[in-house]
Amino acid sequence: MVAAQAVYAQTTNRSCPDGPWYCVVELNPGLEVAPGFIDRTTPRATMESLVATARRKDWAAAAHLLDLSGVSTDAQAEAGPELAKQLEAVITRKAVIDWDTLIDRPDALEANTSSDEVMAGKPRKSLLLWTLDLDRNPVSIRLNRVAAPDQDPIWVFSSQTVGDVPALYARYSPGWIETQLPDALKKSVLAGFMWWELLVLPILICVVTLSGMLSATML
Repeated sequence: MVAAQAVYAQTTNRSCPDGPWYCVVELNPGLEVAPGFIDRTTPRATMESLVATARRKDWAAAAHLLDLSGVSTDAQAEAGPELAKQLEAVITRKAVIDWDTLIDRPDALEANTSSDEVMAGKPRKSLLLWTLDLDRNPVSIRLNRVAAPDQDPIWVFSSQTVGDVPALYARYSPGWIETQLPDALKKSVLAGFMWWELLVLPILICVVTLSGMLSATML
């Protein structure tokens, strides 16, 4: 359904001014106009918008946070919201986002980075949020800064990340038990673990311990 990666070189438009961003001919032409509460000016703003749309369950709005270059224009209105919903589920379950260090500048320049760092004092056009295993290969959840002609640059989840979403969701999607739990128990609290996982953990430890004791007694 979604191409694994969109090649930006194929969508370059000469009317897009040079700068620390990827130039695209048009971003998500199959979607309606983005609602006013969507903020994509900085990496942090894009993540905050994802959280806001998830709370509203407004996945049509969340689709504007994705680079859907790998999806045909005719399919973007239908596929975009579902891909946004799946991506948010994967991030909530498996990614640990350090909000304190998530950059809140349009140029994503890390002002506090040591001068020894490669990107010290340089604007960025791509930002790695997290890495997950998929079919024995690591895949990235990444934000890219893109600009269409006559439009300001914005931060969206990269087309490569969007292309990996269906496979990531198939691997890390919530099971039947989790889908039946109230939302309060599905909030992430520690190192990517949710409340219900922390509550179940002692029970599993007890079961494993009792099973070991029973096996030892039988032997």
